[in-house]
Amino acid sequence: MTPQATNCLELYRGGNPTTIKQLLMVQKPSVVNELKNHFGEQNLDKLAVRLSIGK
Repeated sequence: MTPQATNCLELYRGGNPTTIKQLLMVQKPSVVNELKNHFGEQNLDKLAVRLSIGK
């Protein structure tokens, strides 16, 4: 994983999924795609939830 994606994992863990979704919408598309691939989620809402719990 790139340093930016790893940073997102650490920063978003424990956060509010609604807020995380808003942050993902302004994040670099390459980082969002990397996170989507990491979690196997293509839906931004589900990705935000997964990032909030860190799994």
